[in-house]
Amino acid sequence: MVAPKNMMFLVVVLVIACRLLVPAQVSFAADSTDEIVTPIHLVGHEDHELLDRVQDVIDDWDPRKLVNPVFKTTDVIDSSGDAVTRHQLLRPDLAEFIADVEAANVLGKAFFWDMQAGSDFGRRDDGTFVGTACASCHYRHGADARGRHSRRFPYVVWDEYELHPEHDLDPMAFGEKQLPFPLDTVATQPYSFDTDKFGNLSFVNGSAGVEPQVFKKLDDAYQSGSPVDLSSLPNGWRSENFSIRHLERVNPQSGTPETLDRLPEWAMFIRGHNDAGQRLRQITGRNSPSVINSGFSDRLFHDGRAESTFNGYSIFGDRDHRPVLFRGVPLRDALGRIVIGTDGRPKYGKPVQVHVAIPKAALASQAVGPIVNDVEMSYVGRTFPNVACKLLDSRVLAVQTVKHDDSVLGKWAAKGLIGPNGRLTYRDLIKMAFRREWWETGTSPLLDQNGASVLDQDGNPREKENVVPLVMMGSQEEDRRARGSVMVANFSLYWGLSIMLYESTLVSNQSPFDAMMMGNPQLVNQRWEKEKQNLGTIRLDRGRHFKPELTEDPPAHETGASVFQHGLRVFLRSDCVECHGGPLFSELYERRPEDVKFPIHKLISHTLLPNSRADAIAIQLSKFRESTLNDIAEILVNETTIDKPTAIKWASELDLLREQSQGNAKNLNSRVKSRLEPLSSSDSVLTRIAQQITNKLIGFEKQFPSQLGERHFFTEKERVELAAALTAPVLVESMVLREDQVQHRRPLPIKDAFTTEPYAFYDTAFYALGVSPGRYDRGIGGRIPNEAPPEEAIQESFQQMKMLEFVSNLPQATKQDVEALDIAQQTYRRENLPQQISEYPEDVKTEFKQFREKLLAIEASAEVSVARGQAYQFPKQWGSLSEYTKEPVVDAPEDGDPAPARKCHEGPSYDPDEALWNTEFTDTSWDRDDIPESVRRSSLRFFSRARTLVVDEDPWGYRKPLLHDNELAFWGSFKTPSLRNVELTAPYMHNGRLQSLGDVIEFYDDGGFIEMDRELYPDKHPEMRELHLSNNDQKALLFFLLCLTDERVRLEQAPFDHPSLNLVNGYQDGTFAESIQSVRAVGASGWIVDGEPDPSQIPSRFPEN
Repeated sequence: MVAPKNMMFLVVVLVIACRLLVPAQVSFAADSTDEIVTPIHLVGHEDHELLDRVQDVIDDWDPRKLVNPVFKTTDVIDSSGDAVTRHQLLRPDLAEFIADVEAANVLGKAFFWDMQAGSDFGRRDDGTFVGTACASCHYRHGADARGRHSRRFPYVVWDEYELHPEHDLDPMAFGEKQLPFPLDTVATQPYSFDTDKFGNLSFVNGSAGVEPQVFKKLDDAYQSGSPVDLSSLPNGWRSENFSIRHLERVNPQSGTPETLDRLPEWAMFIRGHNDAGQRLRQITGRNSPSVINSGFSDRLFHDGRAESTFNGYSIFGDRDHRPVLFRGVPLRDALGRIVIGTDGRPKYGKPVQVHVAIPKAALASQAVGPIVNDVEMSYVGRTFPNVACKLLDSRVLAVQTVKHDDSVLGKWAAKGLIGPNGRLTYRDLIKMAFRREWWETGTSPLLDQNGASVLDQDGNPREKENVVPLVMMGSQEEDRRARGSVMVANFSLYWGLSIMLYESTLVSNQSPFDAMMMGNPQLVNQRWEKEKQNLGTIRLDRGRHFKPELTEDPPAHETGASVFQHGLRVFLRSDCVECHGGPLFSELYERRPEDVKFPIHKLISHTLLPNSRADAIAIQLSKFRESTLNDIAEILVNETTIDKPTAIKWASELDLLREQSQGNAKNLNSRVKSRLEPLSSSDSVLTRIAQQITNKLIGFEKQFPSQLGERHFFTEKERVELAAALTAPVLVESMVLREDQVQHRRPLPIKDAFTTEPYAFYDTAFYALGVSPGRYDRGIGGRIPNEAPPEEAIQESFQQMKMLEFVSNLPQATKQDVEALDIAQQTYRRENLPQQISEYPEDVKTEFKQFREKLLAIEASAEVSVARGQAYQFPKQWGSLSEYTKEPVVDAPEDGDPAPARKCHEGPSYDPDEALWNTEFTDTSWDRDDIPESVRRSSLRFFSRARTLVVDEDPWGYRKPLLHDNELAFWGSFKTPSLRNVELTAPYMHNGRLQSLGDVIEFYDDGGFIEMDRELYPDKHPEMRELHLSNNDQKALLFFLLCLTDERVRLEQAPFDHPSLNLVNGYQDGTFAESIQSVRAVGASGWIVDGEPDPSQIPSRFPEN
């Protein structure tokens, strides 16, 4: 039986073969989506279902149907006879936000390329403007070609990283060891692959971002309320004021100097690793992937953390419920009619807070990450409101050249609207692009102290501009008191959606491969003429020889089309298609995204077993719980004087404390001991009973998933098939493992018969290929670190702890007297725990400070392998807007009073790195599952959807498909990229470890760098095995990959044209001054001169030194 993916490619081979039988003169049109596509008819075949499937595959691979999935453009003749271009949304859900598609596309391209967005934007001493834009890491063929200051190794390999004492790197048996980071060499020397300095498996080629600094405030030029005149600013000007991220400080309690116990990852990029050292730009921990064709991907980033659902402000999709966005509401009169203002437009009243969940919008989710991340584009502490206040009154692409024939920006630049001396600001462009309700703040009546309207001199009611809460960096009071306009609050929405519209235009569908799919081998043959001297003779693969038993060499291929088909056969029979299937050569990419009506996290959380199965599981769970409560009752009967029925009631009450403790054994023990005090006056007895009961309750919470894992109530084969069917809609599927791999996998917690063949569930298109150990980078196996708890929660926890201590020290008689106990508690709270911390007695205030620091240290201590930076930390989830916000303080406060509101041009007044000073760090990089004992699994947020579906402690968690971590493959797994234009996007793999396509083919031919190992690398993809490709096969496969190059991408023709850009490419040797590289603007025609490509103008590929 042919596997579905292989059958698909067999159809493709059939299509190519059939179409090559008939001479065809096919040329690519700029927009040929309306052409009638003649289907292939399989004469005499009566299986209509199979015919439909075959036709779907044929359509799927037709390059004319690989088009922008978000909007289309059409050239029409208007009423005056002029040719104009119309833009039409293909997604009705986006029409709720977008008012003008063309303006939104212009806004997105400008946002993507504008250097003003970066925290480092400024004017260098020679007058050159430089800043980090989104495009700085994607400026060359969608990727980053910079060769200097791009090399590094994982944090865990740095010799300053504190490894777990029982888990060194040596036992990995990969020949790896910790190394000193050669920062000076990295910064100043040309690119080279040096295993002595960077290790073999630990070598990473990333992208330079921004320096490790703390954002303080925007320059005064952005606070005037009028467009910023950059030409008048002096050399040396910086757009943002900043301070250093400290590695040293004076202890606020003792007054003595101290240094951090362990150096954080950003300290790798400080010369000398001290506060006096020069801060160089941080290098990302992964290679920058190409943005071309990314509009078709279900998830983005190498680890898939940019979710498919866009929430309007973060990468986390619909599981992030912060009250960030607002929508204006038109005023209505008594009859319900919209009130029209003096300007003839609707009047808007007080905005309302809204939640947004836009499915199939991973591009938008991805776009809002780097701009506020303190490794890539922002100094730590800068937030979207800060970016808004910087850009809203800035002119669009004010210091960058825009060609007048730019396919998107050209006519706007020609009219003097954008570019140097352009008239439009980003505020203007946002108003053009987005519907008014998404940027209109509106007004409200101005009221006096008695609530009456304030009148102007003509007796008309005065009005004031509305303000809305702004969600800043964290949970500090100054953040929660921040206020601003709707346009400031919603800036992340404009940023994400407009960049999504722009990047969705970057569709590459005119490669030689596509021409072959149209029956035209001309482009393939032309490419062969260019490459055959480099590739040499390629002989016919033996399987295609008419007499394969002959011993002499097969004849050589005579045409490029013949070599191409040889390469395609190698691609197919070597199972490359297992990961690189579909017309975009990745299973994660969809040519035509499905019409999904629900956000992804909602789909995941509602992926439930049918009721009959759920009932069965619930019964199993109920039996286990009853058994646990009976055990607790027995303990109470044996250790106290209560009878069995009373003990059962006590056991049920104590189980409620388990829920309140959220899996924290220490917290639960304290609660249980306090609750048991009426039953015994002996502290030693209470301590013993509390510990026994705590062990039972925690044991139940931690063990009931494995108890359910025994699954006596239905067969193992049935469970796997059912789980596979249920999880497929959220792109989680099962794969068959080889028999020899089973011994390297962790055992399953089941007692029933195994399925007929070994398997593993995984996130579709995320694979561990043996590139680097999972310990270096978890990939999709990572999880999102949580933000520290808010101050109110810390204070509440402290007060609960103090009250428990107070009650435990009271006389037994007082404890048993309800009225006396209540009076004692009220008195203690009034005297020692007043509402304001500033009113605490000094000893209690000191104790609270120590408690707070320890709690923050616990939150910060978890070693989580994710992309670093504040943008990728999951924030506190507030239940409502009223819960989050604090009323602003008008006057400057006295010491101890509430903090004033943080303004949108200001950074945090507190130290964002405060928690680092009290962190008790524990290395967990060696732990595949990385599930702390002190927290509930359900409170952890995994990148992997498969891991999210594992049964957990949620009240309804037992209703999810019964998966277990040991039957998943996730550790060290990364997203499968598209192979289109792969020739142009070196280096390769998530870490940039492979330098050329030849290296890539050799890597796969060897079966990867790392073998499977139960403890060190258990999740390797089953198809990663030695291929034993012949030299002819390797060269044919290489040529096939070269035929995936769209020459428009190489020549930077529309839609791949762009404005100019200045970026930093390393540092000068000796002085460590930044080396500035200028990227020239190019128009729609690309680097074409007199109808032919100009070799002297075509940009170079990686590495640019």
